[in-house]
Amino acid sequence: MKQVKYSILIPTFNKFEYLNYTLKSILQNDYEDFEVIVSNDHSTDGTDELLLKIKDPRVKIIKPPFKLTQAKNYEYLLNFANGEWISILGDDDGVLPNFFQTLDKLIKS
Repeated sequence: MKQVKYSILIPTFNKFEYLNYTLKSILQNDYEDFEVIVSNDHSTDGTDELLLKIKDPRVKIIKPPFKLTQAKNYEYLLNFANGEWISILGDDDGVLPNFFQTLDKLIKS
């Protein structure tokens, strides 16, 4: 598999009401060389249905084999990251426009 520059890892559990905005903030960036990996830790609030609607090839959805603690879900996600640079983003957070371009500039300097 081709390595991407950035992996954005999002562990989630029952944050349906926020997760959609988190994902939109990332995917609306005008940048291609990244992946988003969401680990849905057995949510019961409609998160599964939300994630099934996402058709963007940069987004990968995973589910642990059993319910994990938050820290273990972070560790689980790291096993799937393919990026040169990795960041964990809260399921109720977001990124600003030009996020990746700004990272590129900071890394170069």
